[in-house]
Amino acid sequence: MPEAFGEDTRDYHIIKPRYSAFFATGLDLILRRLKIRRLLLAGTTTPNCIRTTCYDAISLDYAVTVLSDCTSSKTPEIQERNLRDMANIGAVIAASKEMIEGST
Repeated sequence: MPEAFGEDTRDYHIIKPRYSAFFATGLDLILRRLKIRRLLLAGTTTPNCIRTTCYDAISLDYAVTVLSDCTSSKTPEIQERNLRDMANIGAVIAASKEMIEGST
């Protein structure tokens, strides 16, 4: 049935009940089985879901890159503070363009 909706049958669908994508989900198990060690984070809101997922991912020894232009906060000041905090614990903060240019 996924193909009827244009979905790839290799996609994983995870229900995220709290801020972190790792909290009470099978995400860590899936990523480890797939041997994925680097994560790119995008979404909203930066001080809540992105930051909490980032902290959990780093605690679980993933290399984390937060796509700064693919995340959002209520104000630019809140965005900047949260990006700085995540950088201070080891996340790479990069614009999506940097990631695209770096992959060619």
